[in-house]
Amino acid sequence: MKPNKPITISVTIPVHNTAEYLPKCLDSLLSQTYPHWEVVCVDDGSSDGSLDILHSYAARDKRFKVYHQDAQGVSAARNTALMHSTGDFITSLDSDDYIHPELYEKAVSLITPAVDLVCYGIQCVDVAGKELPDHDGYYEMGYEGTHDFRAEMTERINVCIWSKLWRKSIIDEQNIQFPVGLVHEDDALFYMYAPFVRKAAFMQEVGYYYVQRNGSIMHSGRKTIADAEQYLGILRYVQQFYQAHGIDVLYGGYFLRQFGRVYHLVERYCPPSQSYELAAMFRELAGETGLDSAHAGDQRLRCLTLPGKLARFFIRRRSDMTQYRLGPFPIASRRYRNGRFTGWRFDARHALRTLMRRCFPCK
Repeated sequence: MKPNKPITISVTIPVHNTAEYLPKCLDSLLSQTYPHWEVVCVDDGSSDGSLDILHSYAARDKRFKVYHQDAQGVSAARNTALMHSTGDFITSLDSDDYIHPELYEKAVSLITPAVDLVCYGIQCVDVAGKELPDHDGYYEMGYEGTHDFRAEMTERINVCIWSKLWRKSIIDEQNIQFPVGLVHEDDALFYMYAPFVRKAAFMQEVGYYYVQRNGSIMHSGRKTIADAEQYLGILRYVQQFYQAHGIDVLYGGYFLRQFGRVYHLVERYCPPSQSYELAAMFRELAGETGLDSAHAGDQRLRCLTLPGKLARFFIRRRSDMTQYRLGPFPIASRRYRNGRFTGWRFDARHALRTLMRRCFPCK
């Protein structure tokens, strides 16, 4: 990249039957105050007129590139977009979302020769544009400014492809590809890319508007075990990538943190009837990938070190805690926020008070 050459951005947009939302998405690109971008749109077998909308924007502005393929899934569409992207940095924009007019101008201003990742703020909205709360804090910006990148930082950064700028040369040099046939492809990209990041820059201002709507992939109501199998596929995909690149999954830190984060994410929505089946699936993967001796250090995964019957007797998992018990009697619990430990709570005292009130009710 020449010193006087402006930084170029490739915005990849996978499209599948989102004609109702697509114009607002594309108009938010046309309104950008930063002009040095291209848009690589890949229509993945749409049947609702989305492709016609894409062609109409390409006719208006030569920075729009449109490609069409038979329906193969979002990962295949992202791979096609990567292949045709020519920018110094890439990002993505889901076809039902939109961005702030000054997003790319502000994000590019944070890039230095050593910055390989730029993260910007996210605002969840409904289809009418009304702001929605981020109940579990997942989209909160955990850092500010520019920092040397470390494995532990991944625990405070969302994995979303569309909330970041990624240096294209790293993706090309490391031959990073999305896992075709699997969802949660953002998870794969983030953890394959993370070990090669030198510095990351963080922008607190909201740049991306994430539309929450019924029918989207992330709100499609998949069953927990089926969803867990998708995540397990992602973990195996990343583990194979690390192995091919000589990255030690046991001591590198990145894979261990991905394993813990994914387990917590899936387990928090798991109904009690599936919790032990779920734990067994992750125990098997821990053995396959050599994490048996390492994952015990992550408190979120402590229950995986116990046989199923002991775990059933001693441990109860919830979205925000791991509770240690003796049978039905609670002793203490570790509290979490967004998968991160926040402190202990002594449950035995509360349980004893409750028992006393039941046995000796006040008259």
